[in-house]
Amino acid sequence: MNQNRVFWGKDKKVLGKSKKSAFLQGMGRIFDFFNILNVYKISKRDGREDVRALSSDWLAVGKDLRFAVAAYGKEQTQKETRVKGKRG
Repeated sequence: MNQNRVFWGKDKKVLGKSKKSAFLQGMGRIFDFFNILNVYKISKRDGREDVRALSSDWLAVGKDLRFAVAAYGKEQTQKETRVKGKRG
């Protein structure tokens, strides 16, 4: 069975932890007022990977917007054609 499921199911493990362990960790976070339970991995990178990832994300957003605008324009053209056909 896949132990890397994010949702709670019949599996005994969630993200590699037992349900009990995940529950207790969540309960502990309720009282973590000073955020001492979070451990962040800080790498010694120069940020080039981040720049590439952001660039890739924004290119994807631009592509999606172009597609949406084209689809909207096509839909409006079809509506105008139908309206003109009913008038004429």
